[in-house]
Amino acid sequence: MSKINKIPDFLKMAEALKRSLVQHAKKEGVTFFKNSFENEGFTDAGFEPWEKRRDTLPHKILQLSGTLKESIRVVNSSDEQITFGADGEYAELHNEGGRVYIPITDKSRKFFWYMFKETGLVRWKWMALTKNQQFSFIMPQRKYMGESITFMNALDAEFARLISTGFKQL
Repeated sequence: MSKINKIPDFLKMAEALKRSLVQHAKKEGVTFFKNSFENEGFTDAGFEPWEKRRDTLPHKILQLSGTLKESIRVVNSSDEQITFGADGEYAELHNEGGRVYIPITDKSRKFFWYMFKETGLVRWKWMALTKNQQFSFIMPQRKYMGESITFMNALDAEFARLISTGFKQL
């Protein structure tokens, strides 16, 4: 008796592979963007380090509370496209940079006087006495999420590996 080989259902295999590839891409994408915080920079075609802080706090840049890093998630996904995003109210400002305006209120002036009395630093006194109605400063761009050639190349290589593994199992 001869053994008859069963013809594999390639459509079913392709659908299962597509689902697993999308899930893999979602997980890897979130991990890739969260790694920007650990590396203190973004990797596109090459590594782009963030501008250093002016203060001397011991924690890494953008990692005091970890809220921004933990807000990275998949916003929308389909078989053709995955969109990543961050929920933090200041996420876009950090990712793209820009000018920040801080209004000076009576409450903030009281805080400045308090800080002047506690620390003795003259800058707090001048902040309390200023006639300006707002402070403004430029937040440097600290890109942690966006198009990345490195990430896409890694995904392509992983997809090719998963596809060849799938066909080897036939």
